[in-house]
Amino acid sequence: MNWYDNPRMFLELKPLEQTILIAWIFNTLVPSKGINDRADSYQLKHRFSKSLLGFYISNGQFKGAMIIAGYNSKDMNNQNWHFNIRQSSITNLRKTNSNVISSKIKS
Repeated sequence: MNWYDNPRMFLELKPLEQTILIAWIFNTLVPSKGINDRADSYQLKHRFSKSLLGFYISNGQFKGAMIIAGYNSKDMNNQNWHFNIRQSSITNLRKTNSNVISSKIKS
C-alpha cells in the first residue's frame, strides 16, 4: 500500500487539522447500515478539501479519519475505500457544494 493511501497518515495531521476533518465528517456524512458503492475515499477527500474549512489531505488521511469517526469499509485492500454512508448525505453534499459558502465569504 502506498504511504499516502495508508490510514495511519491521519496521525501526520496537526491536532487542529485532525479535529476539523473529524468534525466535517460528523457534520456532513450520515452513517448507514450498508456500504455505499457510489462514492469512495478519493472522491470524498476532494469534497472535504473544497469545503469552507477544508485543506489538502491525502487519501490515507481521509480513510484514517473515517475509521476514527466509526465508519466501516468492505474493501480495505483496495486503494480507494467505500464506506457505510447514506447516499442522501452524499447527494446533499453535491447539491449544496460547500464551496458556495466559501466563495461568498471570499468575494
